[in-house]
Amino acid sequence: MATNIFLPLPPKNAGTYQQLQPYGPVPPPGTFQPALVIGIASAEQATSPARAVIPGAVRMFVDPVMPTRCQLVLIPSPSVLNDLRQAFGNGGVCFVYQWLDVIDVLRRLQPILEKNKLKSDKRSKDERWATYASGVGSVKVNGGDELGLTTCGELSFGIVYLSMFGVDLDATPAYLRTLIDPVHKRRRSDPAAFFRNTFEGRNSGLVSHASDAAHSLWPVLTYRMLIELRDEYDQPLDGQSVTIVHVETGNTFPLTFRAADWGTFDWSVRSGVPSGTFTLSWPQHVFTELPSGSADAAQPQRFLVEPFHWALQTIHMGRHDAPDMWFGPNPGPKERLPRFTAKNRVYPLIDGTAALKSIVGAMRSVTAPDH
Repeated sequence: MATNIFLPLPPKNAGTYQQLQPYGPVPPPGTFQPALVIGIASAEQATSPARAVIPGAVRMFVDPVMPTRCQLVLIPSPSVLNDLRQAFGNGGVCFVYQWLDVIDVLRRLQPILEKNKLKSDKRSKDERWATYASGVGSVKVNGGDELGLTTCGELSFGIVYLSMFGVDLDATPAYLRTLIDPVHKRRRSDPAAFFRNTFEGRNSGLVSHASDAAHSLWPVLTYRMLIELRDEYDQPLDGQSVTIVHVETGNTFPLTFRAADWGTFDWSVRSGVPSGTFTLSWPQHVFTELPSGSADAAQPQRFLVEPFHWALQTIHMGRHDAPDMWFGPNPGPKERLPRFTAKNRVYPLIDGTAALKSIVGAMRSVTAPDH
């Protein structure tokens, strides 16, 4: 059965919501918005709580500067991770809500916390909540559950990658705080593209909940065509130019990526072509799709339909010295061995006997000078 995805705010009449900022690079150049920001009409704020977009566990962090508001981090339930792979690959993601009213969040989540407490927990109700509000522990929620009212009449909603392998390897409060802090420029995903592609049936295993079919958010969101490039250290490209070709028209465009834009380029600014087959190229570099592409490509190609957020990682794989080249020349006369080889196969050899037999067999296959 497919997993239901809910929009982060409840259905309301037209005019209730407005998009204050889309995710991604925004004017002026060098300005990047790491989350989707939605404004809520003042008359509807008291009845428009943020909703869990998917079942999972909610972590809470009170703002140390303004302790009346907080951030919530929704980590998807393990039962839905397989369905999420169509949208996010094998990488694990979390959904970040800010800023929510602490008192209202307490009213909605504390009963769940108390209902699921351990019998051995002898702390008082207030002590348990204080621990939870510091980021320790989580509250399990279902998709569509109300999480809390916003402050200042706006919701900031972001999708942040937890890890490239779909496993939260370190769920400590300090790690999560670092993860969701935009100053670190951790990889994120465009919420509008995720919700729209789910609604259009492009994310197999995910469906928009029936209650959102005529949601008033759909017409106010900006649907963009984002291309993101990062280096092998997972840092945004900065100042490098890559060529993109729209195959159907043959039009070629040089794109310059900048760290100030988180290595993300809005293709719709240059194109006006809402869909098609796109090819990327950068001499002496190979690409792998993020977060968990299974193969590299010198010229990755993909058919994309607006909206999209195509994220890739690139690494210099040239045959000559360069500042960002990993492999130096091999010793020997005239560097007769290449710096690297492609299409290699890796076999895990745990047992010592099997490893030795494999090594001996490989050595015996060396029968020519260029082997």
